[in-house]
Amino acid sequence: MLENMKKHIITTVLILLAVLVTVSCNSSANNDVKNQNDVKNQNDVKNQNDVKNQNYMENQNDIKENDRNKIGLSMGVNKNKLSIKQEEIEDISKSLNEFAIDMFKSIEKEVRTQDKKEDQNIFISPFSIFTALSMTNNGAGNSLREGMSKVLKIEKYDINKINEYIKYVTNELTKDSRNIKLSVANSIWQKEGLPVFDKFKTVLVEYYDAIIKSVNFMDSSTKDEINNWISEKTTGLIEKMIDRTGPNDVMYLINAIYFYGQWLREFDEKNTRSGEFITISGKSVKTDMMNKTEKYLYRRTKDFEIARFSYGKLDKETKTDGKEDKKEDKEDEKVFLTDKYVSMYILLPNGKNNVYDVLDRLNNDYIERAINEMTPRKLMVSIPKFKIDFGGNYKEILDNLEAMGMPTSNDFSNMTKDSGELSISSVLHQAVVEVNEKGTEAAAATVVEIRKGISMDIPFKANKPFIFIIRDDFTKTILFSGILKNPSEK
Repeated sequence: MLENMKKHIITTVLILLAVLVTVSCNSSANNDVKNQNDVKNQNDVKNQNDVKNQNYMENQNDIKENDRNKIGLSMGVNKNKLSIKQEEIEDISKSLNEFAIDMFKSIEKEVRTQDKKEDQNIFISPFSIFTALSMTNNGAGNSLREGMSKVLKIEKYDINKINEYIKYVTNELTKDSRNIKLSVANSIWQKEGLPVFDKFKTVLVEYYDAIIKSVNFMDSSTKDEINNWISEKTTGLIEKMIDRTGPNDVMYLINAIYFYGQWLREFDEKNTRSGEFITISGKSVKTDMMNKTEKYLYRRTKDFEIARFSYGKLDKETKTDGKEDKKEDKEDEKVFLTDKYVSMYILLPNGKNNVYDVLDRLNNDYIERAINEMTPRKLMVSIPKFKIDFGGNYKEILDNLEAMGMPTSNDFSNMTKDSGELSISSVLHQAVVEVNEKGTEAAAATVVEIRKGISMDIPFKANKPFIFIIRDDFTKTILFSGILKNPSEK
């Protein structure tokens, strides 16, 4: 990669736009958040090299390491060199972010209007969805690929460039040096005997680090095996997404992502106290509010206030004892202007705006402009502890993708020679997040199912619904998105 690539690469965003909703004032906030002791031991998060589960690789149906090398050589794949340019990475990240916002708006609108659940909390991972659909797109024929690329807003790039982008961004996200725990895993579960093209398998192994396994979808234990893989890759946060497999199932393409980050400056639990949160309907609910007065990056626009809360560790500890000497101010300034952290951005509606007004006007350019104009300010922060488990066992999002223009035709001629009656029958998604004094833990999984035969001290009091973004300030790509409407509801 070019030496200056890392200096100008766009952000890989974990956008966490989460919607928390209105419920009875009697709802207990104590059920929202597990104690930090319940957060799983982070030693369970393996290095990205462990993503290929050894048990799978030992199975005779898996692609063995020597088979990977053989296929890679035959297809001319060089996994150590990428031809993607800096400006292309920046442009694709922008497209991914635009897809992320459109996807989130579509799901939020469906939940609020069609499902009549205005109080439903929402949390998704656009990056997970994008990755799973990009894997699928490698098997699509020209007409289907064109339609899918249009929905993903990447139609001006060929699929090879998107594959390189995914590989580059995933490598950047999962670097140990980032002082967070973030893992991305991909897997392909194909029907036994399905004649899948070597080129398709090679691309998914080399660019997506995917494990590929042939299975019997008629065997009831197959769904358990798939669910166990998802659970392992999300450290148990997502335990069941597949409730059945059957004779018409041909392939499952799955992405799983896990994130854990401690606040750069943690909230003191002694300062957490019960407070009011005003829901979208105007009701007041009691919830635990975390409080801290500290210097953060901040900006006020005509529609919202935005503040950044970073994760990770400082290269050199910065004093936080409240002494206002020039040296400390200079260190603070350096810390908050350094774009190397993963961060949560909270977008708090101002004036007469509510969270829907902000969401309607939101686009990637607006977010980036607000972030670029942020400056260090001392804030009196008060934000709720909360937990969201969106999708229950899973959320079907295929209708949302179709509404955005994605076709589900049977053109999988780049996947298998037996592509005649294949179609995308389902796109399942589930995401969870927990925010407390120590930091944030989040996970998501996306399953694409292909079947046969089916088509000054500034008060920053987040005590009302808000949009929040967790973004990697180094690579600028949206990974999660949500809105918080009511912290006393999951």
